[in-house]
Amino acid sequence: MIKYLSNKRITRGKLAALYESVRWLHFRMPEKLQEAYSNSDFVVTAWDGERLVGAGRAVTDGAFNAFFPDIAVHPGYHGKGVGREIVARLLKRCEAFYNVTAVAEDEIAENFFRKCGLTDERKAFRKMTPIT
Repeated sequence: MIKYLSNKRITRGKLAALYESVRWLHFRMPEKLQEAYSNSDFVVTAWDGERLVGAGRAVTDGAFNAFFPDIAVHPGYHGKGVGREIVARLLKRCEAFYNVTAVAEDEIAENFFRKCGLTDERKAFRKMTPIT
């Protein structure tokens, strides 16, 4: 059974392993990845025993806006509701905010966020430095 925890401190190694499993290059900088989670306003993690199988976080301005920079779920747990539960718990924590934004990198992510109740509203612009 998956156990969901809020704002639990996650070791660098477990976080990096999760991000490597989803092929996100963040795992190459485990210190920065852990710092990003430590500096986030809300964090939800999913655990199968001692194994970290999912994580998501929200960053806010404290008043109007919340942003979900990443929702990561181990591929072996895709399609089991883990990501939807993480997003649902983050949305609950952010229900007082006027605007909640999540970035979808591909069509799979777009469909995932639609299933979570988010809608396509506007285009986002960004400048991104590649992780090497």
